[in-house]
Amino acid sequence: MKLLGIDYGKRKIGLAMADSDSKISAPYDVLKYKKEELVLNKIKDICQNEKIEKIIIGLPLSNEGEPTESSLSAEVFGKKLGEKIDLPIEFISEAFSSSQARMDRQSLIDSLGGDNIKGVGEYLDSHSAAIILDNYLSDKF
Repeated sequence: MKLLGIDYGKRKIGLAMADSDSKISAPYDVLKYKKEELVLNKIKDICQNEKIEKIIIGLPLSNEGEPTESSLSAEVFGKKLGEKIDLPIEFISEAFSSSQARMDRQSLIDSLGGDNIKGVGEYLDSHSAAIILDNYLSDKF
């Protein structure tokens, strides 16, 4: 099963893809959030072109596992996406995915010998989406 992971944000949306058979996820893209309709259509196109079978959206819950303003926004976005796309959408906690992506990003910058390499900043959002998919794959498969 081919999966699309989404790390939802109000300014940028990180995307990653995975295959449940191989259990390997990879960062895919970062969409700049300008108009919601454009972003929804772009994700719909990606799903069609990449033959996505299921969408996984990360929810930024509180440390206590409670909904936050950001998680409620992600759920609203997911509902709107579900109205555009005829695919199953599942929400999972994205606990610590952004923190892990930041640590991985810093390791990458350090290994390349720079303070901030052009393009590595965008890595954060799509890598967070990949971590969300990794967590989903380890829980479900």
